[in-house]
Amino acid sequence: MPLKLHVVVHGAGPAFIREPGCPCARCAEPQLPEHPSPQDMADLLAWVRQAHTAASLVIEQDGVAIDHTLIDIGMGVMNNLALPTPAHNQPISRLLVTHGHLDHIAGLDGLTHSLEKARQAGDFAAGEQPWPLPVFTTRHTWQNYIGPNPDNPAKGGFMRWSHERMQFEDLTDAALSLSAVELHPALLVTPIPAEHLAGSVNYLFEFWPSGSQTQGDPIRVACCWDLHHFPAGQPGNFWKGVELDPLSGALAEKMRDLSLLLIEMTHWRPGPGHISFEGEPDGYGVRDLITAWQPEATRIMHYSGWNDRHLPDGTWTRGEAATRNVNPATGPVSDHHLRRALHAALDAPSNIDIAQPAMTLTFG
Repeated sequence: MPLKLHVVVHGAGPAFIREPGCPCARCAEPQLPEHPSPQDMADLLAWVRQAHTAASLVIEQDGVAIDHTLIDIGMGVMNNLALPTPAHNQPISRLLVTHGHLDHIAGLDGLTHSLEKARQAGDFAAGEQPWPLPVFTTRHTWQNYIGPNPDNPAKGGFMRWSHERMQFEDLTDAALSLSAVELHPALLVTPIPAEHLAGSVNYLFEFWPSGSQTQGDPIRVACCWDLHHFPAGQPGNFWKGVELDPLSGALAEKMRDLSLLLIEMTHWRPGPGHISFEGEPDGYGVRDLITAWQPEATRIMHYSGWNDRHLPDGTWTRGEAATRNVNPATGPVSDHHLRRALHAALDAPSNIDIAQPAMTLTFG
């Protein structure tokens, strides 16, 4: 029987999630109409279940999950792992970390603690849960944000006191050479250097439903979140000297014709530190990447619109104007309005939507 790949979204929220008392449409509870549609209910559920950006890739054979890759583990993700999705109650074969910001690693201590307790309680069959938990990331991210730092023990990562529960797997060289690493006989991952925080990477996955890398074409899924630029999009910091133009060359070739693109779009207008829909004068935006890569499906992650509230005259869109605003160029919008704006802005028909917790896309 062919294998299936389930891509499960656990969280699509930005770093701050919700701010109490904020009147913007991203923080205020969605108001349902008298006769709510299924999409209205989905938007409300997404608001209730907000968690930091994270996803799982679950490989299934004959209806049974046989491999589980978790990408990032920020706040709220542990709760959403308990939702009725293909990732529910599954052992975690490995964790891939994109970078060291707390909204992507804050749940790591809780995750490893829970897995350890589950193993001790006999919730998993012998050998079913790899232990210590394999954690794949760059050396810089591990030593400065997660585990111990042999060069400076006093300044290791946040989780360095519980590192005995984790087994570090270094992706630095693979990122520098844009090389694939085998996670499972049917699943490869290529880490892609990204300009956001020192040591940041995105991930390109290739999955073979046949179970063999020599049989058939792979399904290709890219997780590009917390992305400011790839190194060639703007002068580099950590990845200085690495040339990765997403619109031409080796990276563009790898990313064309994706089956699924999960991509950050923190705001609509260009802003500091994150990618926007509209590109900067010396860079590119989400519109440019979708147009160049032509993914079969795109799901937007990490959206807040926070920087769009800051108007050119130095003021902020607040109160009723922020709550009811439907223009993503001047402030945050609801999922409904953002979805409509995305479809209006893209010239060609595109399978694009807003990612929501428990959203599952199945391939194979």
